[in-house]
Amino acid sequence: MELIEIDYGLSDLGKAAEIVNVLRQLRPTDVDILYTAHRIYSDFSDETMLSLAMIAPNSARMHQLMGHELARQATDRAEAEKEYRAALAENPFDEKSLCKLGDIALRRSDLNSASDYYVRALKLEPNDVDANLGMARILMNRHEPTKAEPHLERAVQLEPFSPVSHYRLGVLYRELGRPDDAHRELAEFEKLKKMKARLGDIYQQMRLQPGKQDQPDTDLP
Repeated sequence: MELIEIDYGLSDLGKAAEIVNVLRQLRPTDVDILYTAHRIYSDFSDETMLSLAMIAPNSARMHQLMGHELARQATDRAEAEKEYRAALAENPFDEKSLCKLGDIALRRSDLNSASDYYVRALKLEPNDVDANLGMARILMNRHEPTKAEPHLERAVQLEPFSPVSHYRLGVLYRELGRPDDAHRELAEFEKLKKMKARLGDIYQQMRLQPGKQDQPDTDLP
């Protein structure tokens, strides 16, 4: 499970999924493993949707996918909110459910409710990356970049390989009139985005050509 979190933190969903698949076979009724599997598979779904949107934004498949997502979200969001509230009623210290409820409130532009959820989550776990990112989004929406700054800086410190955190911090620095810091963070964002794409390509090549990684690296410069 620790190795999964390391791979997940490095945005290597492929390796994380391979490990969680093995764990599911070994312990098919372990609730922690099942939850982790769902989280990774959900991120995989989001990643493939983003890839399709970048490669073929006006394709028939993209329109089909968007139609499916819109239809699903219209019903799933209310159901998801109900489930997170139930989880929170059972365990008031569940900061992950608080973060998810904050995300749902933020999507419907209910900034006050979202802020309440993120504040509660941060009190329980100040190092929760999602709570810090969520709170920063609230403060940016309220045009309070100075208050958002420590949350985004903390998120980058906690997940230095997260492109999203660097991008949002770069935008914040630009708004605060700090062009050098903004340039540094946006450059890091571009570097991590390219690295993530390159790792994805390498992983795909390794899967398509099994065993090649075990051969001598005679073709390396």
